[in-house]
Amino acid sequence: SFSIHLCILSSLLSLSLSLCLFPFWMNSNREHANILAVGLYDGNLCIYDVRKESDTPLLQSVFSSFKHSDAIWNIKWIDKGSDMPDALVTISTDGHIVQWSMKKGLDHKSLMKLKRVTASAGSGSAASKSDAFISRSASGMCIDFFPPDSNFYLAGTEEGTVHKCSC
Repeated sequence: SFSIHLCILSSLLSLSLSLCLFPFWMNSNREHANILAVGLYDGNLCIYDVRKESDTPLLQSVFSSFKHSDAIWNIKWIDKGSDMPDALVTISTDGHIVQWSMKKGLDHKSLMKLKRVTASAGSGSAASKSDAFISRSASGMCIDFFPPDSNFYLAGTEEGTVHKCSC
């Protein structure tokens, strides 16, 4: 499995260099180790089958009605039960947490738009008041799901805030 990932990584890097799109995050599916999800620096999500020799992805968010507007920082495959296929969730510095389904292309569902947590109103510091107006959204950096129940997850931001969330 590791050697397969190295082969696909070298193919992705050569493809990415020609397109100026660098892979930012990769994650393979547990049930189907040949399926590799790749988050790109430009916000696109690509799904590859590492058994195929082609550099062309099976699916791309560029053909979807939505893509992240900033780099994808983390990808997680989530198991929605035995009767449903796996879904994957991405988090980006654009502040969006998105769930993707591969049933009919790459369908997306927005799970959350991260908001910046401001200092409490009682703090009264001038710095905390001015920071709140710079950007009201938070940059998503990492995500992880509660193994027994994939409806609960934690999302970490660039500012160090960890949000406890549910689907």
